[in-house]
Amino acid sequence: MLLLALAGGQCEMEGCPEFIYQDILTKQKFNFGQYAHIIGDSPDGPRGDKTLSEEYCSDINNIMLLCPKHHKMIDTLVKKYSVEGLRRMKKHHEDRVRRLLSIGKGNSSTVLLYAANVGLQNSLISADEAYETVMHYNKYPSDDTPIEIGLVNSAIKDYKPSFWDVERENLEANFEKLVASRIAKHDIKSLSVFAIAPMPLLVNLGVLLSDKFGLDVYQLHKIPRSWEWQENNVQPYKIVSPEDKSGKPVMLFSLSAANRGRIERFYKGQHVSIWQMTIPEPNNDYLRSQAQLEEFKKLTRAMFEDINQTAPTGEPIDVHMAMSVSCAVALGMVRNGKADRMLKLFDYNNGEDKYAFRI
Repeated sequence: MLLLALAGGQCEMEGCPEFIYQDILTKQKFNFGQYAHIIGDSPDGPRGDKTLSEEYCSDINNIMLLCPKHHKMIDTLVKKYSVEGLRRMKKHHEDRVRRLLSIGKGNSSTVLLYAANVGLQNSLISADEAYETVMHYNKYPSDDTPIEIGLVNSAIKDYKPSFWDVERENLEANFEKLVASRIAKHDIKSLSVFAIAPMPLLVNLGVLLSDKFGLDVYQLHKIPRSWEWQENNVQPYKIVSPEDKSGKPVMLFSLSAANRGRIERFYKGQHVSIWQMTIPEPNNDYLRSQAQLEEFKKLTRAMFEDINQTAPTGEPIDVHMAMSVSCAVALGMVRNGKADRMLKLFDYNNGEDKYAFRI
């Protein structure tokens, strides 16, 4: 009974979704669980030892709860499933169960996934990875499946003229139908957002979310690959304001790449004033902590206010972005639809800065 509780009634094989009290296909209730020894219960058994088998044969720390097929698998493929590997698997599973069951009942969060094609790649987000991330931060998913509002495996690539209209219409329609309607009915108490898409669409998502609703925006880190915040190698932001603020206002984000020279060439011969946010060493994995994302929002809000007060009246803001997906969402979130100017969003694609759409 103790092992059943520690394992949460689920097979402890890494990645196995089966609960040992129910057949995964027929849903028939039955006890399918088997006790599997990490160090064999006899010296001649799988991973057996002349001394340790007798000592640990009844130790709960040496026993895993497994479904029949995985019990047979670890005892057949002994070289693949070592004592150290199985101990690590058991601990990871039982720690996860304990963490999940320790989460307060009021800490539920609705998981929102948004993906759109980036270049030639389809952007897919794993629901399992998203759920694991939410639980790591002491929240539990409020629904069995996440809300997905993107066009999964869309045939329309982001270099085609129709891309922005189709994707934006889909985003706004799905958000209204699947998210906004539930928020209005108080069916969603908080949101955990996971997104991968071209920058302008992420800004649009942020505008839809706004900054008034309780939500967390997560970032996919590349090294190591994880949606969890890394906290290390955090670089400070720097705002470079124009000396002459009388030109057409441009917001330039140089965080994942150093792009100022390219943008200055883009506006060559035009009277523009560039507000730039950058960091000492721009790179693709610069966003490391949630506090860093909050600082981004604070400084972006200050950039908006400076432009509102000093740039020529009525001029929209051109926005060029080399930054993380979470910062693009945050940019849309902090924009004040009533007080701030219209944004003309540009996308860098195939070596060119191209206008996408206005917000």
